Amino acid sequence: MPDRNPPRPHRRRRALLAAAAAAALAAAPAASAQDDVLKIFLLLGQSNMEGQAYTYTSAQTDTWNIPTLEFLLSGSPAADAYLAGMTLEFKGDLDPSWSTARDDVWAVHYDSANGNVKDVLPTADPGGLYSGVGPLSPGFGVNTNFGSMFGPELALGIRLGDLTDSPIFLFKSDRGGTTLGNDWRPPSAVAKRGGSVGSNYTNSLVRFREFLDELDADLGDDGRLNAYGDATSYQVCAVFWFQGWNEQFDDAPYSAAQMQAEYADNLQDLIYSIRAADDRIPGNLGLLVGESSDQNAALNAGRIAAVDALNSEIPNSAAYFDSAGTKDVNWGDNDGGVPFSTNWGYHFHARAESFLEIGWRAAGAVLDTGFLGDGAPLYFGFPRTVEAGFDSAELAVAINADADGVVVVWDTEDRGNASVGDWPNSSDLGAWTGGAAELGATLGGLMEDTTYVFRFFAESSALAASAWSGLGTFTTPFENPPPLLGEPDHTTPTTSGTEASCALLRADADATGLVWAHQDQGETDAATWAGAAGGGSVALGAAAADTDLNHALTGLDASAQYVLRFFATNAFGTVWSEPLTFRTARDPDDWAMTAYYDFEPDGDPYDDPAGTFADDLVGRHNPALSDDVSPLARGSTQSAIFDGDSALFTDAYTTDLGPDPNAYTIMFWVKGRDIDQENNNTRLMTTRFGPDGSGTGSNSWQIEGFGNNGANGDKMDLRMHGSEFGSNNWFQPDATNALAREDQGETEADWHHVAFVVSNSGHSGDGGVFGLTYVDGSRVGGEYGGPNADWDGSALGNHLGQLIIGGHAENAGGRAFTGQLDDIALFAGIVPAAEIAAIAGGEKSPAGYLAEPTSFAITSIRMLPDQQIELTWNSKPDAHYTIFWSGDLADGFEGDVGDDFESGGDSTTVVFDNPTTHAGNPEGDPTVFFRIGEN
Repeated sequence: MPDRNPPRPHRRRRALLAAAAAAALAAAPAASAQDDVLKIFLLLGQSNMEGQAYTYTSAQTDTWNIPTLEFLLSGSPAADAYLAGMTLEFKGDLDPSWSTARDDVWAVHYDSANGNVKDVLPTADPGGLYSGVGPLSPGFGVNTNFGSMFGPELALGIRLGDLTDSPIFLFKSDRGGTTLGNDWRPPSAVAKRGGSVGSNYTNSLVRFREFLDELDADLGDDGRLNAYGDATSYQVCAVFWFQGWNEQFDDAPYSAAQMQAEYADNLQDLIYSIRAADDRIPGNLGLLVGESSDQNAALNAGRIAAVDALNSEIPNSAAYFDSAGTKDVNWGDNDGGVPFSTNWGYHFHARAESFLEIGWRAAGAVLDTGFLGDGAPLYFGFPRTVEAGFDSAELAVAINADADGVVVVWDTEDRGNASVGDWPNSSDLGAWTGGAAELGATLGGLMEDTTYVFRFFAESSALAASAWSGLGTFTTPFENPPPLLGEPDHTTPTTSGTEASCALLRADADATGLVWAHQDQGETDAATWAGAAGGGSVALGAAAADTDLNHALTGLDASAQYVLRFFATNAFGTVWSEPLTFRTARDPDDWAMTAYYDFEPDGDPYDDPAGTFADDLVGRHNPALSDDVSPLARGSTQSAIFDGDSALFTDAYTTDLGPDPNAYTIMFWVKGRDIDQENNNTRLMTTRFGPDGSGTGSNSWQIEGFGNNGANGDKMDLRMHGSEFGSNNWFQPDATNALAREDQGETEADWHHVAFVVSNSGHSGDGGVFGLTYVDGSRVGGEYGGPNADWDGSALGNHLGQLIIGGHAENAGGRAFTGQLDDIALFAGIVPAAEIAAIAGGEKSPAGYLAEPTSFAITSIRMLPDQQIELTWNSKPDAHYTIFWSGDLADGFEGDVGDDFESGGDSTTVVFDNPTTHAGNPEGDPTVFFRIGEN
């Protein structure tokens, strides 16, 4: 749970009684044990549960004509006149203390869409903002961007706090615009009517169980909830669901008609699922449902029907209350910032009194239905395990009153709370005469290394009552323990793609070993692992307690998934670590150059240099050579000039990218010359058509789009063609601005470097094919994915067909390129962005990749404790680096975490704080991107 804001003093209204009455109360008997029970309510729902009422008056609320809490409490003539005409129930108890924090009621507010804690703003001062648990006050509303706001929780907590001596906790989790039928769909509804459990339900229950865990830990210290009035136990009392306007609209995969028809059933299944979600939640947990402002007859009928059905099963287990005169008065609109429109009535017009009345009536329903549990004559707190030995256990539980007899029952599975006789193991603890206190029990004859569950049962003839505790659990240890193993860890495999290192955090055994394979072989044996695909094993010898096991794996397959496990053996048995899955890095050869045409005088000017590659370029209406080259094209002295009817092509071009690559990169220098060319679909390069204009079928690509026909004239596309992509035009990322624009007064274009990357793997968002575009070394546009987002990851193919550069009349049909090209390079694999930038910036020449390149790439990212990140990359000796980061890449990289990291040699590792953490999100974003730049 987030850090708590310390409570501020609050004087209850009952403390304002006359002195004589106060003296009489002081002489009364001490409060019952029930006063020491923290009463917990779950507040779940949509935008009106979030809370749309304003606490303080501002220029905006004046403009929108919204009465605020500050206005209601002001005592001004206008407020007095306004209150005089009010018929709402809460008015008689309205008190200035309602704007201050209490010392007996606490709350927390979560965003159910993602589980993040919401900010709280109790005052008009933005500096008073905090996150997490705090004393109940205004400010637990929808959005602190609008200042302090509140919902039904304020009056609910005030009324309950004033009318009971028990401390109260309000656990809010909500999100506007959601639906019960989809976003909150409970597990019970899924089991009965299909679909998927809603993420808002899941996130809310995860956070609630964490809260109960915190309470248990607090009780385990000294038996008291020190943070909540020193309560000695807690009780989950009810769920308050409010309210559900969006069920009137389709929410795929569910239609509005379906969700409205299911609404009553879904409400019942909501409480069924929550009751079953945790043993600490009572099986008769109450449901509180408020009337909606939407006035949809089907939905309100569903709310009432659900309550009636629940009460027919368990009397007084559900309550429905109406929202009186809070629906139909036309006041301001907090959403649109304009005077009230009937389109916004479903937020009760943001009036303070509307949300106060709703909370007040909700508290009344709680009191009428008995959800507080004050009338329970006999009950237990949550049971706990004091100590568990290999054959015995010490247990304890708080009880609130004397009992004729107490029994503890246990087994390896829960036998329910219908009858003590349903449990195979029981121990009669006899009569209890200690009143409200904690009683203990000792269990014997247990089996070692076994998980048990247990409950307490008590009955009292004097109270005419019986009670069951919740379910406790414990696990007995081994009498003679087998080896102790920790969890495996590993460093990301090295860039060679054939090695990895791994470590086990703890070991204590006579013999240890390590096994690995492409697929998990389970807790079998070393021989099974070694015989599996990609498998191997190694004996690591004996290991003392708390000894790290380290081992370097070699001879692995590049770009492959592996699973590894450690195992350890002693005289009492063998244990296995959990499996650890990792993927080896891409081999540098995976992005090795496969073709390069530099148009330099090293023999036939159209050959690739020095005959390195098998396919030579021949031509028709061959282009001329020019000494006009880009000043940034390192090592270049010549380029090829295409006149609109000249082309170069390979004689038998079938292996341009190597055998079945799963990624490739195409890059080149380009300069347009004929600014009067009016065709924006000119072909610069293609494997899609043959020299005679015939098509080559699937597995082909084409770079086109250099022309000057207005808005489309400054675009360049890499177009994919073929059945493997599911479309003739799989993606068309714009290269942009790599040509002259006559309408901008240019007479000739500049040289530009263009690179296209296509891959089906090796990417953080991998799940299909994607494409990237670079112009002059920088990314342009977004990331382009094809229709086959679930492509099975098979290779892209070798793109059958001859490589055509430029085009002539027969081949290009009047769409042949006019301009210059230079240093055309094709790679099998993804050329890293840093290498593309180095070529475009004149720091490197593609000719340098005729030898094996060195990859400048991030090789490891690990999340460490305390929201720290460990980053490792291949580096150069004596270099310095900057680490850039982004939360989503939508606007590029947002900043850096440091701009002068010193190289560690061939590999550099640094540790830094997660840059995405902030006050509203202390755990950081689940996804963050990094880029390394060499200074």
